[in-house]
Amino acid sequence: GAKLHLAGGILNSTALEWQMWAAKGYAVFVPEFRSSGSFGSFLTADLPGECDLVDSDIRDIEAGVDALIQQGIADLNRLGVIGHSAGARRANWLLATRHQFHAVVSKEGWADEWIQFMSDSPIKRVYQYFGGTPWEVPENYFKNSALYHCQGASTPTLFLMGNPKLGGVDPYHTVKMLCNALKSQGVETQYIEYPDEGHNFEKIKNQKDALEQSIKWMETHLK
Repeated sequence: GAKLHLAGGILNSTALEWQMWAAKGYAVFVPEFRSSGSFGSFLTADLPGECDLVDSDIRDIEAGVDALIQQGIADLNRLGVIGHSAGARRANWLLATRHQFHAVVSKEGWADEWIQFMSDSPIKRVYQYFGGTPWEVPENYFKNSALYHCQGASTPTLFLMGNPKLGGVDPYHTVKMLCNALKSQGVETQYIEYPDEGHNFEKIKNQKDALEQSIKWMETHLK
């Protein structure tokens, strides 16, 4: 059968990161939401017409967090989120539209589909999912845009981004736009770019710095 590669959100080459957070006293929840590799094709079969996949994933995550709170495993007043790549894309949507979390670390994600796919060369698979091109159905691309929906956001957020010239996923700087939008609303935000890294941070010094920055961010906001 297919094998899933499970790893942490910051050091995504090893799952030992989860053990580190647990050793620091955090309960670690690794959600299996509907668009993930295990169940995505089955659970998302009816979603293309809705063009609401990101928010559907967030509702799955929230359901899992609520269950942990009810069991006394998670603390309602000390909830943090870490996401990498597609996980960061969902973290960006979460911080823009939800208020129950107290800290977010978003690593190498993006914040808007309209800008990305208006600028990129045509991607038929993406256009099929959204029901047309960005210029034909812009409302479908805006539907889950963290940038478009960030009015009223309140969650302190740390953005860790690589260099698009080396494979970073946000060549049109939608996350930088989101960061600026948060700052303009008084949300505590930090944007750190690693110019010598691409999508997956490979240099030890950068891995160490990204992890230390993330630990500091969580410990500061989840006291």
